[in-house]
Amino acid sequence: MRDWVTGFSVQLMSFVCHQNLQRTFFVDGMPAAVCGRCLGIYSGLFAGFFSYFWRNKFACYLRNATFFLSLTSLVIVVDALSQWLELWSGSNNQRFATGIFFGISLSFYLVALLSKQK
Repeated sequence: MRDWVTGFSVQLMSFVCHQNLQRTFFVDGMPAAVCGRCLGIYSGLFAGFFSYFWRNKFACYLRNATFFLSLTSLVIVVDALSQWLELWSGSNNQRFATGIFFGISLSFYLVALLSKQK
């Protein structure tokens, strides 16, 4: 059963992640379905949306959310390009960290954007 679930999740997530094993966290000897950066992005999105609904109030203005999304986008692009150009070799923890900050700022931006449309 475990192999079927793992295979299904890896196949499903292959549409949204390159799944490079060198950039993937391993749990109990099995690779995660997504790379470290994507895991950070999805975790950040979940954490950001969860914190919004948990607090039931969120003072997230679109201008601030746009600034933080732009800033974290710049950081993640510089990190990814630097590794692609082999200027430095990042760790999975570093990729996860840049991903989680980007995911959180993306969720705040989406919440602010959707709140503004009401």
